[in-house]
Amino acid sequence: MNYQMDRTIIAQALNNYRRGRSNLLLLALLTTMNIFLIFFNANLSFLFTAALPTFIYSIGIGLASFLGVPLWGTIGLIGSLLFTALYFLFWFLSKKRRVFLLIAFLLFGLDFLVFGYAIVRSGFYASLTIDLLFHAYVLYSLFIGMRAWAQLRRVPPDVIMEVAQHLAPAPPKSSFPPASASNPSANQPTINDDMGSNNEKPFDR
Repeated sequence: MNYQMDRTIIAQALNNYRRGRSNLLLLALLTTMNIFLIFFNANLSFLFTAALPTFIYSIGIGLASFLGVPLWGTIGLIGSLLFTALYFLFWFLSKKRRVFLLIAFLLFGLDFLVFGYAIVRSGFYASLTIDLLFHAYVLYSLFIGMRAWAQLRRVPPDVIMEVAQHLAPAPPKSSFPPASASNPSANQPTINDDMGSNNEKPFDR
C-alpha cells in the first residue's frame, strides 16, 4: 500500500473508529439516564439507548409489585446499572484494544434482536419503531468503527500516529506567554484524539 497516497483513507478510518467509540459512550450515558428516569417515575425517556438494561429494571419492578417484596426493585436497578457499566467498560478499553469495540457490537446486536422481538410481539407501535431505527443506527456506527479497525490494522503505527496528529484540532490562541525554562509545558503538543499520544500506540494490532 502506498501510505503517502492513502493518507485520506487512513484519516477517514481514524474518524470512523473515533465516531464509533463516541456513539458507544453516548449510548452508555443516555441508557444510564433512562434508568434513573424510570427510578424517579419521570414520564419521558431518551432515544439512542440500550433496551436490555431497562428491561432488567422493569422486570425487577414488576416482581417487586407482584410479590410485594421491594428488594426485587433494588435488585433490578443494580442489575440494570451493572449491565450498562459494561458499555462504559468496553468504551474505555477499546481505546487500546480494538476487540472491545467488537464485543460492544455483539452485545448491542443482542440488545437489538431482543428489542426487535419485543416490538414484533407488541404490534409495531410508532414510538417503538422509532426506537428500533435508532438502535439500527447505533449498531451501524459500531460496525463502521470495526471496519475502520480492519483498515487500520494494515497500517504501521507510526503512520497512524502521524495522521492522527494532523486530525487533532489546533489549540486555541492563548494570552499566556510562550514556553520558557520556567514554563516548559506551554508549547507541549496536545492531541484531542482517542487514538493515543506520541509515546503510545493507538491500539493493539
